[in-house]
Amino acid sequence: MSRPQPSLAGLHGVGQTRPLYSRLPALYFLTPAWVKRAARSAFAARQGRVEALVRRYLAFLDGAPAGDGRPAPLLLTHDVDTAEGLAALPRLLAVEESLGLASLIFMVTHRYPWDRVALARLGERGHAFGVHDTTHDNRLAYLPPAAVDARIARAQAALGPLDSGAFRAPAFLRSASLYEGIAGRVSVDLSTNDCALVWPHPGDGLGSPFPVRYRRRMVCAPTTLPRDGELLALGLDRAATLDLCQRKAAQLARAGAPAILLTHPDPTFTDTAERLETYGLLLDRLRGSGLFRLAPPAETLAELQRRATGELVA
Repeated sequence: MSRPQPSLAGLHGVGQTRPLYSRLPALYFLTPAWVKRAARSAFAARQGRVEALVRRYLAFLDGAPAGDGRPAPLLLTHDVDTAEGLAALPRLLAVEESLGLASLIFMVTHRYPWDRVALARLGERGHAFGVHDTTHDNRLAYLPPAAVDARIARAQAALGPLDSGAFRAPAFLRSASLYEGIAGRVSVDLSTNDCALVWPHPGDGLGSPFPVRYRRRMVCAPTTLPRDGELLALGLDRAATLDLCQRKAAQLARAGAPAILLTHPDPTFTDTAERLETYGLLLDRLRGSGLFRLAPPAETLAELQRRATGELVA
């Protein structure tokens, strides 16, 4: 058995197709949330049968060698894409806090108003913050490196001392230009998958669940658990969602790889009482498994940097 090998092409999203909404940002901003959800479901349906997608997804780590037996890091993350998502965020955080957990929250700094004092209070409760672009117009990956750098600098300046140095690109859209632009400003990048279930396309990602270094300074840590948008687009019910997430989590724990989870508080994502309850059940099972190291996100980000294996050279 061999350890999954990361690739620069995978990190850069070489197999991605630029979506139409990244060329027409007005289309993205004006489209109602329910239409976006329908489009995600239609896209997922075109990728193949659900059973085949799940098999492919889980097969990625089937042959991975066992790790050293230490508990793997667990990092909860949220992309807050909209003002509605920011307003709903406290409900997600309440679920986590009831279990003694905290999360890393990625903010879109110039798309909606937010209150620095309110975020600082969340920070006092153990949560941390990172950059998710200035506007989330989905153009970031397609800008020249200097323009990418300028956007990240503006977003980090807006967050000020709240910024953890973490970053995730909108919609997991990536390019060589994106990485050239962020490499000098970002400490931990979470813009890639290890091997995506559905989005941006099945199999998209770094090709490894382990964090790697990029240009020495920056660490790239892939999102390794199924994302809420993918699970909902596939129409998985609670039982199927919990089963898939727990099976992938067990694979990650066995390999000693970090379990990094993404949920959105925004409309049509993890925004209903039923979905919040499912989220809580998943966290309770991950916590109770004894397989993961449960630490505040700031500590987990530092651990990801320490665990970074090898370097991808541009």
